[in-house]
Amino acid sequence: MGDHAVKFSYKAYKTGGTIKEMTLAVLEFIRRFALHILPHGFARMRHFGILSSRGQVTHIPVIQTNMGIVKPKLTKTELRQKALSRLKTNANCPCCGQGKLQRILPFPRGEPPDDNYILNQVLRLNTL
Repeated sequence: MGDHAVKFSYKAYKTGGTIKEMTLAVLEFIRRFALHILPHGFARMRHFGILSSRGQVTHIPVIQTNMGIVKPKLTKTELRQKALSRLKTNANCPCCGQGKLQRILPFPRGEPPDDNYILNQVLRLNTL
């Protein structure tokens, strides 16, 4: 096919995930590839419907009620105790079960830490 075709491999999920090869004309390959490019200012929606953030709050409890699924309600103190039990110092590593975990740097809740926060925390740890 020469310089006027693009040959690539892809995973065919209809046939159990087998790897297949496809050859397309250059313009057809560019057209299909361009379908995946979003215009400027648009954001790709990864979850929508009942899997969206709002759907999980509004629709999933209704679905669980209709299916007869009852989730136990925990109080704030029970939730805090559950979270703290996961963060116990000197706990074994959850992956390998060996070694002891030690908390060295707590992050502010709900946002990624900025560089100054991390630097201040590390400097504070070095002075202890």
